Amino acid sequence: MLQFVDSFYCASNSNKGTVVLRLSQEEPVENKESGNVDIQVNEVSNVILDHECARQLALSILQLLDSPENSDSTTSD
Repeated sequence: MLQFVDSFYCASNSNKGTVVLRLSQEEPVENKESGNVDIQVNEVSNVILDHECARQLALSILQLLDSPENSDSTTSD
């Protein structure tokens, strides 16, 4: 099952050599009492990685984003 993620949080614990990655999704929810739309944050996943795994994940994401097939083909002068 795919999950849409539009926000994340990460923290590092140097003493334990781990990184915590929390992925979340913001969802608009109608407040029936006020008639307003509130934003509810739903946690999609929490992952604990060792520092080396977190570093490799970060490098992989950067490589993916910097690859030619993901670059914007339009240029502005």
